[in-house]
Amino acid sequence: IIWYPIPFMRKIPLNGARELGKWTRRSKAIPPIYIITVFFICPLLLLGISELFVQQKVGWTVLGTIIVLAVFLGIIRFAWWWKRQEGRAQFIACLDKRTSRNAALAALPEDMQFLKSKVAQLAEHTGLPEDEEVDEEKAEGTDDAEAEPEAVAEEAEEQA
Repeated sequence: IIWYPIPFMRKIPLNGARELGKWTRRSKAIPPIYIITVFFICPLLLLGISELFVQQKVGWTVLGTIIVLAVFLGIIRFAWWWKRQEGRAQFIACLDKRTSRNAALAALPEDMQFLKSKVAQLAEHTGLPEDEEVDEEKAEGTDDAEAEPEAVAEEAEEQA
């Protein structure tokens, strides 16, 4: 009823729905952010500010005025960043980066299985030792490496 009496206002909710749909295609995080912002943060902020002005005390009224100015300046700053400082492009890049990272993490188990099979084929082809033998050799090499500094220290003490 509010949007339909004036013809140009009919496009506002339709364009808003289209934009929200476009953003939702980019990231699944957009709808919860929208719901939390529109249905929780904004109403609570407005109720809190209105309650500050109803208290009939100068301190609360001044605090309410400061909060209103801060919110107004924050909205102006956000709009400036979004329009003039390429904030929209940065936000889209962040969403695309997050989407590609999530896709890579989703495909990681399959990629790991593929890589394990390729390493096994290479090990079979080249005749590399099994992992257990390599682990044992590393453990023996570690024991020798730990013993060497002790032997050097003992020799230095004997010479002194």
